Amino acid sequence: MSIHYSIAYKQVSRLMSARKPLYERQRRVCQRVPGSVVDQAISNLLLELMQPMTLQVALAVQQEVEARVYRNRRVAAEARWRAQYEAELARRSLHEGRPR
Repeated sequence: MSIHYSIAYKQVSRLMSARKPLYERQRRVCQRVPGSVVDQAISNLLLELMQPMTLQVALAVQQEVEARVYRNRRVAAEARWRAQYEAELARRSLHEGRPR
């Protein structure tokens, strides 16, 4: 496959052509395809493939963020509970006259 560029009406266009192998000693072109057709086909294919994948990735990221937020809130709540428990123990020991 080779690519040939040409300029027509101040626009660059590509022409992709496939040649028979050199060992056959023929330089005839067996197929020609305008580059714009190939570009459009590749663009359509990428868009088709990327949309579901992008949605899946976005949902996975959102689920991961929600899981992290939940874990962080749980850790913070446990830390608050532990601090309150230790403060209550310190208060009791202070009132009972036992140093901790």
